[in-house]
Amino acid sequence: MKDEFRKRFSVEVAPEEVWPALARKTDDHGQSASDSPPGTQVWLPGWEMTGEVLEVEPGRRLLLRKDAQPCKGTEILVELEHEGSGTVVTVVQSGFGAFFEAALKYLSIGADCIFADLALYLETGVLGHRHMNAWAVGLGADTQGTPGGLVVTRVQAGGFAERAGLQPGDRLLELAGASLTCTRDLTIALGTQRGVKETSLAWVRGREKHRSSASF
Repeated sequence: MKDEFRKRFSVEVAPEEVWPALARKTDDHGQSASDSPPGTQVWLPGWEMTGEVLEVEPGRRLLLRKDAQPCKGTEILVELEHEGSGTVVTVVQSGFGAFFEAALKYLSIGADCIFADLALYLETGVLGHRHMNAWAVGLGADTQGTPGGLVVTRVQAGGFAERAGLQPGDRLLELAGASLTCTRDLTIALGTQRGVKETSLAWVRGREKHRSSASF
């Protein structure tokens, strides 16, 4: 299994407009830093975090190393190609390390959000924040996918799951009224709970359905 995420997409924006938007000095309104020499720290749309420039070919190729968590130390490569009046963008993030395979189900959700947020920003200049919102709050438990849905494998002390009454072996049904069948469902549902005082949870234990509410 390759230790990377790769995405290739097209945007209806000319390369000369895409290139300066790839990296900023500080934030989405900062000065373009995409022509900066190696060693320069820049802010990345999509990831919405900082990275160090490793290699740069102005107008064509930018390679950076992410210097902030999550996934600190991974390398991000962005390459541009002309396509009519638009641009083909190829993005590769690699070097996650030993935890890559174990965390793949979560990392893949983050990658989907990052690439969508990057494409949105290059086309509109608007930050989607979908990657950041996906990890707004945590369940406080580990889960495993099964044909019947998500099964709790471990409950963390002091977390939302423990306060709600979850135990290992419970089968999740709903969070805040949203149906849960897979990790992606759970991540999306959790992402809507930032700042919510109390959230409902439904699950099956044995042959009985349970429901409770707790705070994050």
